[in-house]
Amino acid sequence: MTGNKPTIKYTEQVLVIPADVCKILERGNLLDHRCDDFSLSFEIEDGKVKVSDLMEYITKDYEVMEPKDAWHLVRKWWINLLEENKVEIAISKKQSQVSELQNEIAELERTKKDWRFWK
Repeated sequence: MTGNKPTIKYTEQVLVIPADVCKILERGNLLDHRCDDFSLSFEIEDGKVKVSDLMEYITKDYEVMEPKDAWHLVRKWWINLLEENKVEIAISKKQSQVSELQNEIAELERTKKDWRFWK
């Protein structure tokens, strides 16, 4: 005997992931921000699509969420991450620019003519 558990009616469902959340969750974007182990899990609970964050980036203590709540937490987490990493990201961009400029200087040095007569 299973008790008085209500009967669940299963229906077809469409999961809408907002464009801004898609951009955040794109693999390359996560890798660029050193979040390579970030992922969300999708599951069915009581016949409805639910989202969970098994790595506890956006919520602590394994919590099954409604998609709209998960998207809200993803956005909030992303804003905090960008704020926390603002200096690190700026340094990384500047290092990349320095590297590009060093390559340009090296190329210019190779094309520079030596005008000394005694050489």
